[in-house]
Amino acid sequence: LVECARVRANVPNPYLKSGDSGAAEDARRAASAYCEGVDILAAKQQDRELAQWFINRAPLSERRMIDLLAEAESSENVLDKLTDPWFLMEVCTPLLMLVCLLLTWLCCCCSACPPQCCPQCPRCCHKKWTWCCTRVFRRNIKHRSCPGCLKAVLLVSLIIFFVCLVCLTVYSVMGANSAKGGIEQAACTSSMLANNILSGATPSFGGIMSMLDAFWRLENTLANGSALVSNAGAILNRTSAINEAMNVAVAVLSLLRSAVSDPANNRPRHSRSGQDLFHDCRLCAEILRQVDLVSTTLHESLGAALASARGELENQLQFEQRIAFQRELRAGTIPLVEAKSSVQKAVAGLTDAHEEKLLDRYMTLLTGICAGLLTGAFFMLVVTCFSWKAFADMDKDRSNNARYLKRARRIALCSWCVGCWFAIAVSLVGGTLLSSAQLGSGFCLVLEGLTGEQLLEFGSAVNLDASSNVLQDVVDECLVTTPGASGPDLLKALNLRENGTRRTLRGSIVSVLRDRLQTLFQNVSYRLPNPSTHLAASATHVNMLRATLRNNPVDVLMVADEQSLKITSPYEDLALDPRGSTGGLEIGFTLSMACADSTVGTGFLSIQTVPGLQTFAHRLLHFGAARSSSPWCAAEVDCNASLGPVGTRACLAGNSYLDLKRQLLDFGAFKCNVFQLLNGSTCDMLGMSPSGDSWHSDCLLPDGQLRVKEVPCQFSEFIAYIQAFDARINLALNRLDQVASEQQLQNEIGTNLSQLALAHLTAPLSSIADAAACGVLGMRYGEMVEGFCYRGLLGLHMMGWNFLACALVHALLAAIIYVTWRHMLDNLGNNNVINDDNSDLNLDKGARYPDDSWEEMLYELEARAGERVAYYKPSTENFKHHLQPVRLKS
Repeated sequence: LVECARVRANVPNPYLKSGDSGAAEDARRAASAYCEGVDILAAKQQDRELAQWFINRAPLSERRMIDLLAEAESSENVLDKLTDPWFLMEVCTPLLMLVCLLLTWLCCCCSACPPQCCPQCPRCCHKKWTWCCTRVFRRNIKHRSCPGCLKAVLLVSLIIFFVCLVCLTVYSVMGANSAKGGIEQAACTSSMLANNILSGATPSFGGIMSMLDAFWRLENTLANGSALVSNAGAILNRTSAINEAMNVAVAVLSLLRSAVSDPANNRPRHSRSGQDLFHDCRLCAEILRQVDLVSTTLHESLGAALASARGELENQLQFEQRIAFQRELRAGTIPLVEAKSSVQKAVAGLTDAHEEKLLDRYMTLLTGICAGLLTGAFFMLVVTCFSWKAFADMDKDRSNNARYLKRARRIALCSWCVGCWFAIAVSLVGGTLLSSAQLGSGFCLVLEGLTGEQLLEFGSAVNLDASSNVLQDVVDECLVTTPGASGPDLLKALNLRENGTRRTLRGSIVSVLRDRLQTLFQNVSYRLPNPSTHLAASATHVNMLRATLRNNPVDVLMVADEQSLKITSPYEDLALDPRGSTGGLEIGFTLSMACADSTVGTGFLSIQTVPGLQTFAHRLLHFGAARSSSPWCAAEVDCNASLGPVGTRACLAGNSYLDLKRQLLDFGAFKCNVFQLLNGSTCDMLGMSPSGDSWHSDCLLPDGQLRVKEVPCQFSEFIAYIQAFDARINLALNRLDQVASEQQLQNEIGTNLSQLALAHLTAPLSSIADAAACGVLGMRYGEMVEGFCYRGLLGLHMMGWNFLACALVHALLAAIIYVTWRHMLDNLGNNNVINDDNSDLNLDKGARYPDDSWEEMLYELEARAGERVAYYKPSTENFKHHLQPVRLKS
């Protein structure tokens, strides 16, 4: 303990390392860089509710995420846990749409292969469509036109798809802006949080580093050999007289209080039998009330202010107390050092990310993907429009080269094939964004309900070496806001637990050292300008108490207990006196222990005149002659034989009552306690007197305290004992005022000691206490959660769902175009009649057509003959000519 309390002036602060200042500077630069041009905004209420809806429906629960983080032994292992296949299956469900689109595209691609590659591939739509214009038309052949209703339906469909894409574009842009702003806010506030933790936030929070430095300096201040301990010790030695005088004054009042509150003096009993003597000390209750007032006056005096300030500082600078303070300071540094180390690792990651411009790249990639996909979506819509236009223009194809047909089928093939791949790409991006958002939602569930206990569970996953429960208190105090609680205070979280008791630095150091010392020295400063008005001996309550002690003997106000006597035999027979209360023995129920009648001040009894024993004895003579052998002022009587039964009982009760008074006088068990010297002998400070710088007969022990010794006494001694307190109080308070009035002592305590405590204790503790308001950390943490969860993740959710909707729209467009193209392909067969080697509409021999297709039959004849057919118009009127040979041109 001696070694721990020794000053280590040449030893560097063990709580701060050489690289800590550099880490703090990196945190400041990171906060400046990430927050440049970033607006820290609170999410709108509707956005917050929507984000909360997404977060609460995440596939990962809060407990699942905490368990996953708790299983990770370090931050590097967290990535391994996140890439676990079973874990990925939980969060990557949005990518199922991608799988469905890929399978669909493979099926469509296989059905679209040329017959040369797959002769066995069936033609699923080999039939005639009467409602559409997907037909081959030749010159001199009557053709059908596409119905106008079909064109209108196609136009309306395109308009609907266009409106859907516009809405999806708007919401995607909103999501991208929300994600960009939220992620930038999260990066900014997290770097600001790290900077505030290390370097503080002016003026409410000083930061961990400044607090660790202040703790180290305060620890050295409380060590042996420090300037505070050395200089204060010298001043305390020179001013010990004020504490001795204060101890004497307090001891005298305490002795009087114990005397008048002791049951043996308040309700005396027989010293031998212990029998109740049925008397109450009415003076004791009044003295006790006035002693309390005098005690308050004493502690408001100048001497008490000087003694309290000096005594409090002396007590706090005791060796054992200083060791306890140092131990509590060291215990408070443990969570600060742990938090500092963890924050420095986070700052290193933020600094590396900023140097590599990872956030800028991510924002650029996010914006580029959003812009590229939306541009591609509109481009694909335009391509689809061209495909529909070419499809509608096929009825214009009346020549042999089938120019419109070639254009329609090629555009259709390009549209549905590229549209499928575009839908696949968009679903990949959207699914990835949604999977990332769902993973982030799991983290948000942890961040929103974060407590110190949870942080201890997965502390290793965030590079936090939590070795005590103090860090849990720090998180709960500074990061978690409790409704109705007072302002967050780091000193309330830093604590030391011993024997099941929790003592915080705020309560055990700041409140004890700073607050109490400040109050005590302020009391001294308030009283020093007018010391004469704050003297104890001349105070009003003191004069009233002394007057009460002088003018009211105890025997006058040691009054019989009327209620008890009226129900106790034989004293109850006093009421049988036929003379009543005016002239009979009934007066004994309120009789005092004094011989003569006495007049007392108001407040003691309901009457001002208290009857004495002589009055009672005079009334008792009515029943017989006094016994001459009694030396007392009240003699018993010999009851007359002529008295009746009632008179005899009253006479005997009177004699018994006087015997009770005599027992109280001779055998009353009273206590007249005094002080005790070191050798055990009694000491009464009635002989106390000054002798130079010291006082004689003050009953003080070597440690400056007074010890009380119990002394039994009789009633007559008790009367003198109580009255002598007038002199005791006068001596004690005059001594206190005399010592307090010395100018040298006032300067020593009021100036030198006060400035010393201010410079080395109260001022440093004030700087620590004033810079411990860690509410800014909770505010920064809330802003970080706000940006990441309610803006960033909301934007990712919006973008993901909009991209998936966009993929679905283009998948529908591609499906419609594919069906159209498929019908064109299957209805035209696969013969090589059309002179187009690259065509997917090749006609082959043996192609089979519907029976009612005259045009196709003629076209087959022309193809087989290899010559052009003449103009021929089949009809029902010339059906017989259908069976005749057709005239061919040479």
